[in-house]
Amino acid sequence: MYWIAVDWGTTNFRAFLMRKDEIIDEVIGTEGILSVTENQFDVVLYRNIEHWLTSKGNLPILLAGMVGSQKGWYEVPYQEVPITAKGLAESLKELTTYWGSKAWIVPGIQNLSQYALPDVMRGEETQLLGLADSAATYAILPGTHSKHSVIFHGEIKTFTSFMTGELYSLLINSSMIGKGLPKQIDNEKYFLIGIEKSKENIPFTHLIFSARTKQLNKEIPAEFVGSYLSGILIGVELKNIECENKIWVITNESLGEKYIVAGKHFGLNMEYVSGNGCFLKGAFKLINQLGN
Repeated sequence: MYWIAVDWGTTNFRAFLMRKDEIIDEVIGTEGILSVTENQFDVVLYRNIEHWLTSKGNLPILLAGMVGSQKGWYEVPYQEVPITAKGLAESLKELTTYWGSKAWIVPGIQNLSQYALPDVMRGEETQLLGLADSAATYAILPGTHSKHSVIFHGEIKTFTSFMTGELYSLLINSSMIGKGLPKQIDNEKYFLIGIEKSKENIPFTHLIFSARTKQLNKEIPAEFVGSYLSGILIGVELKNIECENKIWVITNESLGEKYIVAGKHFGLNMEYVSGNGCFLKGAFKLINQLGN
């Protein structure tokens, strides 16, 4: 069985030619949904996967991510958690492309966070479904809006979002903290200083200002300010976690390692797992629910 999995985000496009749960080929590009003009989503999709369709025919396509948002191809309503692969599959948006392939868009999910505030995710739900079915599992999906989720026997129970990645980008690129800084270089020493500072009972907006003042008084070299700030932001994200079991960090290896290092300073047992791998396993569960 051949099929195509597509992870279509705000700024990136990734497509995978699959044979059951095995990757045969992939396309990675920068044509995220914000670059698509005049609702030409099917045109952009076809341009990226035409070579597969030419050789394999009109394959079924599963699409996840922001492609199902208000600014995407079709808005697919958020579904309430708890939810399983079966429940999510029942809410897929089905369509037929202009060239004849059947396609399905995965909905996002919503809940009240652990702090009783409304919360949403779109795209990460497919990755969460890709984790091995087991007893209670705590998972973190770092990113622009980092997600913390609890899964139990394949059912997504709850999740909470943190604006860690977006705050870092805004502070480094669009604030006085980052103004005039040279290219940033990862530095573990200053990252860990930021982690340790995040543990202190310092008001958050005062704490992040220290990323500027410590550079002004030469405590932090200008090229390492980002590492210090990253330590603060990741530390603030992690410091209230109460979990004695293993925590899965679903991301790329580089970012996963930062979270694992930070987690050790909070007594957390973390292990990295491939974001791509989880996405494809989750997508395979969903396509199987459709009988393809």
